[in-house]
Amino acid sequence: MIRAVAPPLPAALAEGLAALTDEVRAAPDPDGRFQRAKDLWESRLRSDRPLGRQLRSLLDEVGPGEARLCRWCELNEGDTVDHVAPKRWAPLLAFTYENLLAACGRCQSFKGDRWAVVANSGLVALRGQAPLPDGEPALISPRDPHEDPLDLLALDLETGAFVGAEEPPRARLRADFTVELLGLNTRHSLVSKRRRAFGDYLGWLRDAVEAEEGADERAAAKRKIQHSRFPCVWGHIKRQSGEPPMAALFARLPEALDW
Repeated sequence: MIRAVAPPLPAALAEGLAALTDEVRAAPDPDGRFQRAKDLWESRLRSDRPLGRQLRSLLDEVGPGEARLCRWCELNEGDTVDHVAPKRWAPLLAFTYENLLAACGRCQSFKGDRWAVVANSGLVALRGQAPLPDGEPALISPRDPHEDPLDLLALDLETGAFVGAEEPPRARLRADFTVELLGLNTRHSLVSKRRRAFGDYLGWLRDAVEAEEGADERAAAKRKIQHSRFPCVWGHIKRQSGEPPMAALFARLPEALDW
């Protein structure tokens, strides 16, 4: 998982989403706000409605990596819009741009409405109709502008499995919750394809290193690196650039660290 950088929200769309949030806020209780958010989302944000088309087109442009990519697994097509904090628990965030991302149906089915926060050094999972408690969201979000998932989810490039940092403990709790919630390590196809992507990225980097400066071959390798699936793998390759076999390649082409 890598930070998903989205285009700026146009003023007209921002106003439209804010107006929908105001309608949700007007509901008298949590159940009413959830139902209002659900109804408005289904009626106003469908892909055949103006606001829905505009929002979908922006989320399809989110980078890095291949366009229209599921920002959870980074493998499948992100053919739906997902709420990081589910409407059930955070209806007032239902129309917040930073709470939305392109996702695949597989990841949506894993995630569902499950939600937890980290409070008092432990996980607090939501049950029943309880209001959203105070605490840091346990789920690591690619859309959070204030943190980078690469800092919280380390990747073993040789195995393709995510591992959480040991310290601080809250970061480990969040990493473990995110990996378990989305099945990022238990879906074996994801693990094996991340491992394969490691080899692909190294191959493209070698192609770029061996090509002459300005050559079409180098430009083609760069495009593959910048517009492929599993951009998190490339992110972790750069973070481990001082280790073999990456060190020798980046030493010959240091500009690739900015790709």
